[in-house]
Amino acid sequence: MYGPWDHQNDHTTSDEFLLLAEPANLRIHGWKVINDGQDLVIMLSASSVAGWIGFGFGEAASGSMLGADVVIVMPDDINLGNVTATDYYVPWESSPLDKGTPPFPVRDSQQDWAVLAGHYSSDTGTVVVLQRKLDTGDKHQDRVVNLDERMSVIFAFGQETYLSYHGPKHRGTTMIQFGKEDEQDPFADADWHLDVTMPNVTLADGWDDVYVHYSMDLGELQDDIMGFDFDAVATKPNFVHHFVVYGCDDGPTNSDWLAYQEPQTFLGIQPAVLHCNYIFGWALGGNALVLPEEVGLRNVRYVVLQGHYNLPPIWTSYTTDDEEDNQDGAGAVKHVGAGSVDSSGFRVYLTSQQREFSAGVLMISNKEVGATIPAGQDLVHYQATCSSHCTRKNPHPMRVLFAFLHMHSHGRHIWVSHYDADGNFKGIISKTEFWNFEFQKTTAVDATVEPGDILRLHCVFDTSKRKDLDGILWGERSGDEMCLVSLTYYSPDPQVELCGSVRLSALGGDNFSYCNYDPVIHGTTLEANAPTSSASSCGIGGFPLEVEFGATPALEYSSDTISPTECDDPSSCPLVVAIVSSSIICILLLIAFVDFRGRRRRSSSNSEEALVKGASVDTGTRTDDHASTLLNGSDSDGENVFVRDATDYAASNGFEKRFTIECFRTLAESKPDRLMYAWLDEEANVVDSYTRKQLWDKSRDLAFLLKTKYGVQPGCRVMIVYPIGIEFLVGLVAIIRVGGIVVSTYPPNPANLDVDVPKFAHFVQDSGAKVALTTKRYLRIVQASRLINRDWPKEIDWVATDKTLPSAPAEFEDWQPTADDVALLQYTSGSTTDPKGVIITHGNIRHQISYLERCHHVYARTSARTDAEDFVNVSWTPEFHDMGLFGSFLSFLSTGGTSYAMSPLTFLHPLIWVEAMRRYKATCTNGPDFGFSLCCKRLKERNEKNGLPTGTLEMKDRIPSLKFVVIGSDARSLWNLPFYRIRDHSIESAVFIL
Repeated sequence: MYGPWDHQNDHTTSDEFLLLAEPANLRIHGWKVINDGQDLVIMLSASSVAGWIGFGFGEAASGSMLGADVVIVMPDDINLGNVTATDYYVPWESSPLDKGTPPFPVRDSQQDWAVLAGHYSSDTGTVVVLQRKLDTGDKHQDRVVNLDERMSVIFAFGQETYLSYHGPKHRGTTMIQFGKEDEQDPFADADWHLDVTMPNVTLADGWDDVYVHYSMDLGELQDDIMGFDFDAVATKPNFVHHFVVYGCDDGPTNSDWLAYQEPQTFLGIQPAVLHCNYIFGWALGGNALVLPEEVGLRNVRYVVLQGHYNLPPIWTSYTTDDEEDNQDGAGAVKHVGAGSVDSSGFRVYLTSQQREFSAGVLMISNKEVGATIPAGQDLVHYQATCSSHCTRKNPHPMRVLFAFLHMHSHGRHIWVSHYDADGNFKGIISKTEFWNFEFQKTTAVDATVEPGDILRLHCVFDTSKRKDLDGILWGERSGDEMCLVSLTYYSPDPQVELCGSVRLSALGGDNFSYCNYDPVIHGTTLEANAPTSSASSCGIGGFPLEVEFGATPALEYSSDTISPTECDDPSSCPLVVAIVSSSIICILLLIAFVDFRGRRRRSSSNSEEALVKGASVDTGTRTDDHASTLLNGSDSDGENVFVRDATDYAASNGFEKRFTIECFRTLAESKPDRLMYAWLDEEANVVDSYTRKQLWDKSRDLAFLLKTKYGVQPGCRVMIVYPIGIEFLVGLVAIIRVGGIVVSTYPPNPANLDVDVPKFAHFVQDSGAKVALTTKRYLRIVQASRLINRDWPKEIDWVATDKTLPSAPAEFEDWQPTADDVALLQYTSGSTTDPKGVIITHGNIRHQISYLERCHHVYARTSARTDAEDFVNVSWTPEFHDMGLFGSFLSFLSTGGTSYAMSPLTFLHPLIWVEAMRRYKATCTNGPDFGFSLCCKRLKERNEKNGLPTGTLEMKDRIPSLKFVVIGSDARSLWNLPFYRIRDHSIESAVFIL
């Protein structure tokens, strides 16, 4: 028997059971478990202000009304003075935003609550004794009362004597364990406590997303933290979005806490608290965290309290994207709560008795950097994987004690799946089926994560009410969205703090799995087109980044086995390159970078060395007549079209004296609406494009802006720092048109700033660049990360080129280069020595493009055409490397035709590459040999799965338009290239096998 009714043990004076204070004075007077532990009996009372009262069981992780099992008690209209009790449940019927209709209870089809005794009077109020089974068997509408767990209890009242909306102030939630006879003070054994609170911080106008950091010294390190209690502090926050507590040791590298001995305010960005670990968090609806008696948080000398304040605006004005750089154009903002003072926070309990185990906190998150969640969608599913590689960093099993799940206002479902190292489903560690941002709780869990296990966090968002937006940004602001969970665990030696997935959408969709502070795995994560999505996986170094098949983000969870992908050597797989309908195949070998016939210069530390003369490529000899014919490029008339030197060929066609921009002008004037460049997504659909006129006009406008506003003159170095895509072409062409030198570099990876930013700063200093071109989205990343990483160079101006630019006047003239003028400065990778700048002149570009023009020339001749307008290239090679820059982009400024490009990550799904070639009738494609190898491997695997011979190609794989294949390979590898022919009725096709 629990909760005795006798007066000596009356619990009515305990705050534990005072659910709502005046005016309702809603209380639980006690409870019993009867009938051999089968039924729960509970006694409730409320003052006369309450016309009806509600009591029920909510979801443990939230405690909101959504998904709750409730009983409504109200006066009996027939038998006056008596009360009735009706069993209800609350489905998901409201939007997670405040614009939605409030959730309203629905009457259960099976009534399980009974009134044992009850009375209502307009003078004295309501008293009722209720009974129901712990497990009613109604799994769809009732929740099971588990005596061994703390239940999330919800309650509310309304002033009317009929069921009506209670409003935000007449409701609440608490946690009760109905199987525990006496509720002991969990911190009774604490030796001392410290209130970690904000030191009377004055809130101000403009605080719609403001972070305040404040640190405190806990003293000596021998004391273990027992837990945190938010309710123990008298002052409650009114405008706090969340609190986070970081624990810092007193190691020699730790000085971050010193900066926050006085409160520091940060507008719109959450700065990193380096050398400190996340140890506790609180958001709306949060509760205390009490560690078991054998577990303590250790080695915490200082704590940093972070408060995220969000004052509701009552008036504001907005600027357009084109005015975003004009700070003077922003209007004033007034906020509710401005001028109020906050001194809220936590009470930290400590003990001088060192506990047996040390606690750690593992945070798993999905960071969609620079991305948006599509608006107007019912279910949008994202996930983050904590890989086997990461959990192996902890040498001992992790016993997970608590979970704190977190999303923002668009969240709908969130859960954490657990798999063993072989991908076998072990269970759900924590879940919230009915997310509500106003009710976020730390819940007790019981799971053991072995080294090598896999954890997967799932977040499902509902944006159906936000059709007025282009999308919801990922980020830490209140209006943005997040997907994370913090797991408090204990282990003899906690080693894992952070893991999850980073999808760099602003950098073309690159994906990483990270562990602690290091990105460790390249791969792909689930795209935001769910609820049910296909799977893909890849790993580097043998560590897989898996994606689950068919996860259902509702009340059912997948228990299927997942299979980690083996990372085989792609070269071990035979390769089918292409199916062609002509015997003319042009193969160009791009060795190292490209063959400039020795006309390269190198620079280091801004000093140009002498011109380095080099030998042309010697491809050797071979007696195989068939391979020799293909390499030499004989056409049907027997004329060898590849034996002439490229310079002679270019000169004979008048190309050598016509540089890139002059050729581009001719193309733009002749057929301005011809599609020139197109960018494909992961399903080979066109998502961005430029016609000749569009690129010509926009690059001219940017060239004019660079010259007049930023002072770019011939010889000035300008960096192009673009995410993967075709927007970089605007910057590249504009720089050339104004006579600048293009400094090409990959954008620093937001997941690896500590490494990439110093390297980028070196490029800026070495090249002498004063201007950097990028996109609006990546510029936001730069601006935000400058507050975190101080190595970003300050002496360079950033220009976003994908916004509306002022039109260039008609009299604007392009700069005219000579062959010796420098066009590009490309840096080596720095894998073997410090990165060196490789100088490429306009003459080098013309010379190299002349090689590629021969393919266009042969295509026009053999296709009975007078030009190469229908020449189509499809490739995934990146613009940051020579093969992609020349073969897929620069050459089309001179030769015409259309280039379809896609992210290098498409290489992970090579059959999309084949589909793109077929769909857009490619006449040419290019890529490194290992790319073709992987393509073959996937075709072979598919054939084996379908029971087809290895060399068989289905009709959907045939690309009759393809004439040329450009393979990046060592020349010697080509001589080991076996050759075969496959005939299928009237189609003559060639298959390369590496």
